[in-house]
Amino acid sequence: MKEPGDMTIAELRAELRALAVSERLAALILREMGQAEGRIVQAQKGGPVKYDPLRAQLYVLKAHGMTNPDLSLNRKGELFIQLTTREQESGPAAQSA
Repeated sequence: MKEPGDMTIAELRAELRALAVSERLAALILREMGQAEGRIVQAQKGGPVKYDPLRAQLYVLKAHGMTNPDLSLNRKGELFIQLTTREQESGPAAQSA
């Protein structure tokens, strides 16, 4: 089994599909993570509420079975984060070409 950092985007997508994470589900998870971060920003504007955006996003991943009981990322979570990070990095480069 290859490490997520050594895999191509196509390999990451294929393994995630094998783990029942479709493109549609991945888009839903990303939207939920963005909404969680947005709620935190809105709460901080209203007062001295201290929320952690990364923790909120981690709980979104937990809700979709991408963490272990101790909230560390499991294989599915590591693959998902690696895929989204790579897509974000390659997105601007692809648009500028």
